[in-house]
Amino acid sequence: MAYRLALYNFGMFRRPSDDPVNRGFHDRNDPNLRAVEASDGFISRSGYPDEPGPPSWGVQVFPRFFVDNGDGWAPSTLSLRKRGFFRPPERPQFHGRLPAPDRLNVDAPCA
Repeated sequence: MAYRLALYNFGMFRRPSDDPVNRGFHDRNDPNLRAVEASDGFISRSGYPDEPGPPSWGVQVFPRFFVDNGDGWAPSTLSLRKRGFFRPPERPQFHGRLPAPDRLNVDAPCA
């Protein structure tokens, strides 16, 4: 049996996408996508109907917690990986809780 893992990454900008505070994200976006596509286990990713790149896999939907900041846009990716994508000790670990939203410094520019 061939195993597949679909990964959905989603983020929300505090300010509209074209705000200068988001410049660091946009500067790293294309290199990050190229790195994902070159990684071991990568099969494919969905594109966007209005952008160059891979074709879209369908209508883009946002999670129920999405709050539109005025531009109707949020960074998100959907990709498909082969089984064995994460290998110990590379498997990401998260233990604990994220800080409360009022304690996150979301206004700081990306470094």
